[in-house]
Amino acid sequence: MSRIPTHTVENEPDAARPLLQAIAQSSPTGRPLNLHAHVANSPAMLAAYTSLRAATAEHGTLDAKVSWALNLATAATVGNDYMIGIASRFAGMNGWTEAQIAALRAGTTTGDARIDALTDVVKDAAANSGKVTDATWKAAQQVGWSDEHLTEAFAFQGLTMFTGSGRATLGARRGRWSPRFARGSWWPGSRRRARPARPGSPARRAAPAQ
Repeated sequence: MSRIPTHTVENEPDAARPLLQAIAQSSPTGRPLNLHAHVANSPAMLAAYTSLRAATAEHGTLDAKVSWALNLATAATVGNDYMIGIASRFAGMNGWTEAQIAALRAGTTTGDARIDALTDVVKDAAANSGKVTDATWKAAQQVGWSDEHLTEAFAFQGLTMFTGSGRATLGARRGRWSPRFARGSWWPGSRRRARPARPGSPARRAAPAQ
């Protein structure tokens, strides 16, 4: 049950209106999702949410397949059903098989040692209040993840936990999900500006056609 009002573009606080309008314009439904409409009760909360999304999309070096594995591993570790559902769908749309998605949800091996090592880092952090063992960190380094990659992984972990916990705390109703949402820019990783890959960084996949 929702604990706070659901806003529309017409009745949200003045400070939140430009942000909510931008979300509505990029949404395939032409309106904000329930989560956005609830978060708009606080312009500060909405700005924090959109800023996190924009930061990962603009500055991230990890490709969408990797980032959705991180999102899903984080969501599964903390047991947030909403984010598990969202991340599972996007993981499938970005190249993960059903068996690998099930493995990410269960915390078992995906068959990709590099991904397993990186997701182990965010799983450790999510399960232990940010603490990651030296063994887990070193294992990720040994399979080729750079300091930049390891640091960036926490941006996706943080975004997943921020979104999931915010929805759960505010009591936002679950909106109807559609694969069409993946073609909008309202979710991180759905549209990224093309930029040269840094040496040693996984190549980015092209953004889907609008």
